[in-house]
Amino acid sequence: MTPQRYSNDRAPYFTEMVRLHLDERYGSNSVYEGGLKVYTTLDADLQQAAERAVEKQLSGLEANLKLKVTHANFVVPSVDSMRVSLMTPYLQGALVAIDPRNGYVRALVGGRDWNQSNFNRATQARRQPGSAFKPFVYTAAMDNGFRPTDIVVDEPVSFPGADGKLYQPGNYDRTFRGPVTLRYALQMSINMPAIKVLRKVGTSLVASYARRMGIKSPLGQNLSLALGSSEVTLLEMTSAYGVLANRGIRNEPLYILKVEDKNGNVLEKNSPRPTEVLSEETAGVMTSMLQSVMDHGTGAPSRAMGFTLPAAGKTGTMDEYMDAWFVGYTPSLVSGVWVGFDVKKTIGSGMTGAARRAAGVDRLHDLRHARGRPVEDFPFPPASCRARSARRRVCSRPRPAPT
Repeated sequence: MTPQRYSNDRAPYFTEMVRLHLDERYGSNSVYEGGLKVYTTLDADLQQAAERAVEKQLSGLEANLKLKVTHANFVVPSVDSMRVSLMTPYLQGALVAIDPRNGYVRALVGGRDWNQSNFNRATQARRQPGSAFKPFVYTAAMDNGFRPTDIVVDEPVSFPGADGKLYQPGNYDRTFRGPVTLRYALQMSINMPAIKVLRKVGTSLVASYARRMGIKSPLGQNLSLALGSSEVTLLEMTSAYGVLANRGIRNEPLYILKVEDKNGNVLEKNSPRPTEVLSEETAGVMTSMLQSVMDHGTGAPSRAMGFTLPAAGKTGTMDEYMDAWFVGYTPSLVSGVWVGFDVKKTIGSGMTGAARRAAGVDRLHDLRHARGRPVEDFPFPPASCRARSARRRVCSRPRPAPT
């Protein structure tokens, strides 16, 4: 990408997404001299809170990890003062917040300093999501006859690999718990049950569910898919979780609502196009399981820190702690966070859940409800629907109206 040096202090990475779209569609002359009026989905308050939270918490992580190169002490090379680097040597982060009911991108942070790096880590960086990918495995399972109460044995198992070598995965804490329910396995992010479920359901089916929910990056067809080995973008992950938040209805991410010319003529108008990709039952069961993650599992530190809103979510950390993720949601907001270095290297040991802590996602949800919104709880499918098979789609429900 060609670095751009212009005034872009407010939501710079989001603004650049808008500029690139306009430049491609209408040309540079119209963008810079045509007097276009652009209406976007950005929530200025949430954006400001997101930017502050990302920087504050990442600075804290840098101090805790005693990193030598930090955002505060990094000096941009003076070889070419007009050159904006794509990569930075200090700890980076990205955040996306979307309203799942309509797909509106409400906040987007693509990095810590636009003036030092124009690279948008929310939309351009593909990284391994780790255990944050497991909900796609369990979604495919729940939609095909599995139940949260089903038992799977957490034990050491070897699988034949395509290269003739044995694939011998392990658990994060290097312990095995024996028989566990699927709910507990997801709640505590245990690897072996997820791999066993993936093997039972099939990698191609899990990949198809991930794609229909919004993952567009290529997905590997192997058992390590269950552990998030395939690289994806933060925007994809956040949008895909929005399907669960929105009762099985997918909305493509939207960031431009309308474009007018200088005379007020509408050149472009975008609106949500909701598509049912999961049954309400399956989405409700997965939300319930991911609420258990927040209330009793790897997301529980949020509760200890005072976050009380009904919420669902999942952490993710890759081997050697090179990537830390958290994607979580309430009924009206889904937020995704990534933390790591631009060059793939370890962040530091014990970084499970670092993304959640690093970006203060909880604060965004609290802020959204502090502005007069009532506390929202997740709607659950009617009992008549829960008692039947989600695969037959026998349950009818009104589609949520875009707001």
